[in-house]
Amino acid sequence: MEKGFLQRYANRVIKKTKMLFAMLGVLMIAALTGLYFVGIAAEEDLLFSSPLIPGIIGVMLFIIIGACIVLTIQNRRWANYGGLTVQGEATKEEAGRVIDDEAASGNILVDEYIYSNKTGTRFVLTPSYLLICEGMKVTAIPAGKIFWICAQAGIKGESDYIVRMKIFAENKMYDVVGANIEHLKNIADKMYRYIPNIFSNYDAFDLSYKLQEIFVKDYSQFLAIYQEQKQQFYASNASTE
Repeated sequence: MEKGFLQRYANRVIKKTKMLFAMLGVLMIAALTGLYFVGIAAEEDLLFSSPLIPGIIGVMLFIIIGACIVLTIQNRRWANYGGLTVQGEATKEEAGRVIDDEAASGNILVDEYIYSNKTGTRFVLTPSYLLICEGMKVTAIPAGKIFWICAQAGIKGESDYIVRMKIFAENKMYDVVGANIEHLKNIADKMYRYIPNIFSNYDAFDLSYKLQEIFVKDYSQFLAIYQEQKQQFYASNASTE
């Protein structure tokens, strides 16, 4: 059976992780080999001259073998979409099948990476879901339940990030930290083709923090602001057509 988009994504992440541990194993073997030959030259058993070295070897082997077992289990979980977190009422299997079907039909609307100083996050938008892919963690947000997306710049001297993608969705906000403001703005602009920027007439920096505060303190007030702005946005667009 042909693997779907989500399974292929998980397989690539697992493969990269396995390669990392394989490299660690090779480095460990190379280090032990070096100690062995240095010991021969010095006529001394450097490998077992101290109980610390065998202990380190045992711990490294335990970590590598354990990681391979965990990754194998993760791979099997993804066969049934077990690694998918879905917002909303759909089950993992229902959402996973929709995402795979849309990807197989070529309906990937946006596919971008957001890079921070630590790692990268893949952003994938299909007609039905926005996927936030962070390593083995994939969060699926129904596209119809996303209120607003914006590139939110950090506040100098206060924020521990330069910029982040801020996602206002039903009952929850999502943050994905990035390192380049213009890059995140470009991604947001691509998203606006499919998820309208109903707050386009406002400054995103000031508004995003105000809405964030309202969202946390009074979600019903946030919804009222959103619904009013949404009506104005579509009424304005209809009058210009």
